[in-house]
Amino acid sequence: MKKHLCSLAILCLFTLQAFSQNQLNFSMKAGALSGKPNINSKEDSYHSAKKTRDGGSSFSMAFSLPIKNKFRLGAELGINTFNPTIDGTIIYGGESSTYFSGRYSINQAYLAIVPEYRINNMLFVNAGLGFVNDINSAFKSGYRVSAGGNEDISGWEFDRAEAVGYFVGLGLCPNITDNLSFLVEVRFMGSPADISKDFKLEMGYNALNINIGLMYKPK
Repeated sequence: MKKHLCSLAILCLFTLQAFSQNQLNFSMKAGALSGKPNINSKEDSYHSAKKTRDGGSSFSMAFSLPIKNKFRLGAELGINTFNPTIDGTIIYGGESSTYFSGRYSINQAYLAIVPEYRINNMLFVNAGLGFVNDINSAFKSGYRVSAGGNEDISGWEFDRAEAVGYFVGLGLCPNITDNLSFLVEVRFMGSPADISKDFKLEMGYNALNINIGLMYKPK
């Protein structure tokens, strides 16, 4: 994955030189996630014992081109890591229940199409919709309470197939040189659970995402 990201970064840098006269904007950014898991299915449900927000991190690169007036269209490739604490009861089919306690980890890559409205030279709003694919997704540690006592669940996975993710955001990109800007973004993002399959207990999450980075923004 790191090799692919390095190759993409090099390709993007060459693309910048080729399209700089066309006002292509290119950015690289990293940030933090704060949110909560969404565990559900058509048959089962999760009831958390604690109402806490969990953390994670993000890294992405993006580009955009002007379309008309203040509207731009671009794409974004990134990696999100979300580490929720699972502490609650899963009720199966409204009948039997099992208590789970542990630390879960979701590492995922995504590719999104991103329309953007540039309010002025340094303020913008955008939205993204694209495909999300897990690199890995499993309990790092934890246990469940069963009839035989506590059972180790390290390595257990919730069902998380390829899914569609989304975000909406507000950003600030003031220039620090003629062609380079400091970038700050605040987003609400979602990687929803897919509950289209019967008898599958699936995990998604919603999170607040704050990024900082740099944007190449030629005049």
